Amino acid sequence: MQKKRISLVVYFFIAITYRIFAQVGINATNIHPSAIFQIDSKNKGFLMPRVTTAQRNLIISPAEGLMIYNTDRNAIQFFRGNVGLSNTLSGWYDIQCNNDISIELTPNSEGITLDFSKLTSQGLIYPTLTQTPPHTISTSHLADVGLIGPITQNISSGLGITDIRYENRNEIGFLGSNSIFQFNNTEVANLYNSATFIKRRSHNNYLNTGVLGDLLTANLTNYSGDFDLILVARFDINPLFDNEAFFSTGGSNGGGLMIGAGTNSDMNCKRNYYSINFAGKENICGNNMNRVVIDNQFHRFRVKYTDNTTGPSVAGIVEFYIDGVLIERYQNTDINSTKISRLDLFNNRDRTIFSASSIGFLSLYSTHLSDTYFENLDNYLGCKFEPKP
Repeated sequence: MQKKRISLVVYFFIAITYRIFAQVGINATNIHPSAIFQIDSKNKGFLMPRVTTAQRNLIISPAEGLMIYNTDRNAIQFFRGNVGLSNTLSGWYDIQCNNDISIELTPNSEGITLDFSKLTSQGLIYPTLTQTPPHTISTSHLADVGLIGPITQNISSGLGITDIRYENRNEIGFLGSNSIFQFNNTEVANLYNSATFIKRRSHNNYLNTGVLGDLLTANLTNYSGDFDLILVARFDINPLFDNEAFFSTGGSNGGGLMIGAGTNSDMNCKRNYYSINFAGKENICGNNMNRVVIDNQFHRFRVKYTDNTTGPSVAGIVEFYIDGVLIERYQNTDINSTKISRLDLFNNRDRTIFSASSIGFLSLYSTHLSDTYFENLDNYLGCKFEPKP
């Protein structure tokens, strides 16, 4: 019995010593002194956990240095905490995002850009694309959101937008104290992320209440032709009404485009799916395999439109993207000659439904973006508005 006790004690100390000094190697004959774990292979690699952003955000209390491969971003990300004086840089860090944000995009003279992620704490809007980093300018209009024009480049005539304003309120649009619209500038997880956006706090249905909602809008000279529209937006409250939109354009006889929700009378594009709606063609939202369910996260929307230019018998073409993925390509004569006369934020094109929603970025171009430019811009916006835990 005594020998057995001595053997157990010896085994115990050997085990402790092994736990203190042991190194683990897989296919490794000479483990480097600095490594506690080493894998050697000439024809295989190390595969870390692969998760989406939503799955990553379900990880409870991630450890400092925890690593994953984000399949949404196609990038390695690691968790870091207690970074910066106020911990504002704590969170999941993505090296590739830093690269995407720093890519120099050549300004596109055929478009208008409202990048709300570049607003100051006073709610100033930077309306043109004239210098790097992308989507900022050297000088702004130096006015509150009640009047930000003229925007120097109008996609139809070059004359500029008159203003972006509240249609039904005689007040300057200072968003810090406005009861309808709000400018948000919250702490962010990483320097490349943006939590800055404009939101409409209230929800209103004119058809039921008889009260016309306040508008945040920019007037344009009627434009007809090809366009490429990029929007970053979200619903803050799940849509309560059919064809609810967080962005729309006007047009003659109720024409134009809406981006938002579908309608429950449509068997495919119900209200809980993101959808676009042209005059003459309701609810383009994809199919059973790729429709996107509405949630409370920012999404990146693209509507690439090829106009009918040779006559009514020639079909127009709409390509609808969400988060960089083509959801549906629709071609038909029922969508040709769509006209744009204004840029309405937070409401449908009839100005009868006003959504509690948020918008971070809007660009409208009178030419189609190249594949490279769109990819770079989409990566930029994907980093700026990545879903947070």
